[in-house]
Amino acid sequence: MSLPLVLVVDDEAACRLIACEMLADAGFVCLEASDGVEATRVACQTQLRLAVVDLLMPNKDGIETIMDLRRRSPETRLVAMSGGAGKLEAHHLLHTARALGADAVLFKPFRPAELLQAVHAALTAVR
Repeated sequence: MSLPLVLVVDDEAACRLIACEMLADAGFVCLEASDGVEATRVACQTQLRLAVVDLLMPNKDGIETIMDLRRRSPETRLVAMSGGAGKLEAHHLLHTARALGADAVLFKPFRPAELLQAVHAALTAVR
């Protein structure tokens, strides 16, 4: 059985690269998107099992991206991540993302174990 295809969505190239390397080291296959517009395009062209979405991005933010991915593909699991805002704002954003359908949340910066824990939580979440 192959591991799920994961889309990492973040406007910061270094964050995308690090997250994809961490996931690849764990055996996952990763795709990347630099914003929500690109994420939607990728999601329309592939059958994703999971998306890891940064909440603070230009063009189409993470909240809007999560709502769009949830509408287009209800079976896709979602991890919302944030770290660019202050702690209180990040908690509010992640709470909002969770209310809109994110299966797990993740604070940046994160360690490989924290990313993998969030991915596992999203993939095994009961809806």
